[in-house]
Amino acid sequence: MSRNLLAPVELIINQLPPLPYGANYLCVFEQQGQPIPATVTRNGLVCQTPSIQLRPTIPNGHDHINVDVAVRSSETDTDFIHRSFIYFDCSLHKS
Repeated sequence: MSRNLLAPVELIINQLPPLPYGANYLCVFEQQGQPIPATVTRNGLVCQTPSIQLRPTIPNGHDHINVDVAVRSSETDTDFIHRSFIYFDCSLHKS
């Protein structure tokens, strides 16, 4: 399995405001740095998680870490939705 594997994340957003022509939505994962382009769906947005090398390290003795994920408008460069996102280390579980 590739350690660079990206996974899509669906963000359910009931009232996503429309953007003007040429603008788009971005997902910003805490500690990742660069915003990630998001795709608008009928239920909200889908964006890829950062590559494993850019994800925060899960502390020793823990099976997960919480990070903030924000939705940003490229038009205003403003983050307007923030939610907690959890990365799990599934190798620590047997079932």
